[in-house]
Amino acid sequence: MNIRNIITLNLLTLAVTLTPTAFAAEASNLSQPGKMNEAPFLLEAPIHDPYVISSDFGLQMNPETKKSKGHNGLDYATTKGTAIFAANDGVVLFAESTQGFGETIIIKHNSEFSTLYGHILLGSFLVKPGDTVKKG
Repeated sequence: MNIRNIITLNLLTLAVTLTPTAFAAEASNLSQPGKMNEAPFLLEAPIHDPYVISSDFGLQMNPETKKSKGHNGLDYATTKGTAIFAANDGVVLFAESTQGFGETIIIKHNSEFSTLYGHILLGSFLVKPGDTVKKG
């Protein structure tokens, strides 16, 4: 799996990150004759409750190192305990704790795209690796 095609969803008190390549995939299907009949890959918002975009695409300053680093997505902030929904149909590849993202779930949607949901409330997983999930 190509790392640039992983869509990161940081759910810090619930935060979600989506790389622009997921949305570019739909536009590229229109310009490639071989892909004209393929359905576009669309993502649904993984949070249905009110949220605030707390971090955008682009360079961000690390408060500790004072160095700029690229941020490949959007972070959505919402209240603790807000439900998280799959951005598209897929299979759960990973559901456990990681360094940097805390409680994390990765869903593989197709051969090109996966979503990563991080900073999930401890003990709240409803899925395990191998489970099939539906969009929303």
